[in-house]
Amino acid sequence: SSYYRKNTFGSRDRRKAIEHAEKALALEPNRAESHLQMAAVVGETAAVLVPRGTGQAIHTYSNKELVLKHYARAIELAPDLPRCYVERASFYARCGDYQRAIADLDRVLELDPEDRSAINTRASVYISLGRPKEAIPDLKAILAANPNNAGVYGTLGAAYFAVKDWSAAIEAYSQYLQRNPTKFHIYKYRAIAYSYLEQYDKALEDLRHSLAIHKNDTSALRWLPDERVASAPESFKQGLIQLAQEAVDRSTQPARAYGNRALMYMQLEDYDRASDDFLQATVADPESAGMNNNVAWILATCTESSIRDPERATELAKRAVELDPEAGHYWNTLGVAQYRNGQHSSA
Repeated sequence: SSYYRKNTFGSRDRRKAIEHAEKALALEPNRAESHLQMAAVVGETAAVLVPRGTGQAIHTYSNKELVLKHYARAIELAPDLPRCYVERASFYARCGDYQRAIADLDRVLELDPEDRSAINTRASVYISLGRPKEAIPDLKAILAANPNNAGVYGTLGAAYFAVKDWSAAIEAYSQYLQRNPTKFHIYKYRAIAYSYLEQYDKALEDLRHSLAIHKNDTSALRWLPDERVASAPESFKQGLIQLAQEAVDRSTQPARAYGNRALMYMQLEDYDRASDDFLQATVADPESAGMNNNVAWILATCTESSIRDPERATELAKRAVELDPEAGHYWNTLGVAQYRNGQHSSA
């Protein structure tokens, strides 16, 4: 139907996207693609990113059962259509239900053993499950058939990164960047791998490349693990400080830039400069709930006494919840700050 073909999914007017999907479903209720479209738009509108303790992220869905109902109906209508299982597997993976995602992807590969998209997705899920070694053979099989698939090199790099094979990770990431040199986050991961091999000049160059591509992604300044920065030579540390100044000067998001440079200074154990930058971050964007919350958390929980300031943390955390009272983790920060500030009843 024309409603199904109309590409409103992913637009800002999500309500309109749902209306089109509903009309398509009403016109063709026994077409698997109509249910896939409905599941996609309903899932998109319901998604909320939730941090996990593992450092990964999952999504929660207020109407997860409805999404799965449409996927189940699509599979009932077209049990041999790989797309049904691929899309449901992606949904399961976003929900953190990796075992069900693997089961659906295995079904796809029963239907079509050469489905490279399913193989690559399954490899990504294996990595999320903490089973990166199982991902590597799948990825190598794809590259044997199509050695120019940049995305697969990126996933292979992530797999080698997870098993701490730094040289292999660097090689995979380098192959990716030869084919797609504009992906700034790949430079950041390769920088970490270089740091573990103590190739700090190359690590610094990769961080510089990342910032050149995306000047506002100043997380590159504090991207390396603390222990790698601590063991780095003085030349790297001075180079990082210079890069940080350039990044702050160029960024059009100064609050974020100051905040990330402050975290970098903490890694370098330069707490006076870190404290100054945290202050600058809140001055640069006093109406940012996220920035007020993040700085409050650091000031409340930092183990370094010259940084820790529970009273100021409480002020910033209160401001964060005033700006966005629906964000539960902001209230959590306020409770921690108040507790550290001796306000136990309020906490």
